[in-house]
Amino acid sequence: IRDEIQKDILKRAGAGIRKIRHPDIWKIEIFFESVHIFYETDEQIIRNQENGVSDTIKRQCTQLVKMYDVYNVFPDGVNCVFSSHQTINEKFHGNMFYYYHG
Repeated sequence: IRDEIQKDILKRAGAGIRKIRHPDIWKIEIFFESVHIFYETDEQIIRNQENGVSDTIKRQCTQLVKMYDVYNVFPDGVNCVFSSHQTINEKFHGNMFYYYHG
């Protein structure tokens, strides 16, 4: 039941999460109990991990979710997965379905 509650909370917080902006972000998607943040390039994944941008984005997602998390099903914050548009194109032939189900 926990995963169902997490999905519901992410659905409620989804509009706010998708509004998070940074010049390197190509797209933000919510899939099951995770938030997938796609930068444009693989290099940006590394750079933004090192310079703290990815941690800031994760904190923003967690703050948005906490407004709806009355059952504390995200005690350690939201699971954010960082990937890139480059990876989607190179490894999954530009197809998001293959990324999520591959």
